[in-house]
Amino acid sequence: MTPTADDSDAAAVTRLLHLARQRGFTFTPTGEEGSLWGERVTQRWRDIVFLGAGGHCNAARCYRSVAPSEPAVAEGVSGTALTVLHTVVYSWPT
Repeated sequence: MTPTADDSDAAAVTRLLHLARQRGFTFTPTGEEGSLWGERVTQRWRDIVFLGAGGHCNAARCYRSVAPSEPAVAEGVSGTALTVLHTVVYSWPT
């Protein structure tokens, strides 16, 4: 059997989920469709990742305590699970 692009994407997403867990994220299933909700809380940030089973994936980094003059979301990314996880794992500080 020849691996397809979907197979290689699924393998890459699995590896990135593992790396995200090593960097402090916890993931919880959100329904029977296979969607995942991920969170990581540090002294400065509350990171939230949603990976939708239907291909809709979003991630956002929120300030833990927001002053009225500060934006609620400091950074955000949306796209495929591969894009979102790659950004969260490699571009956001641990």
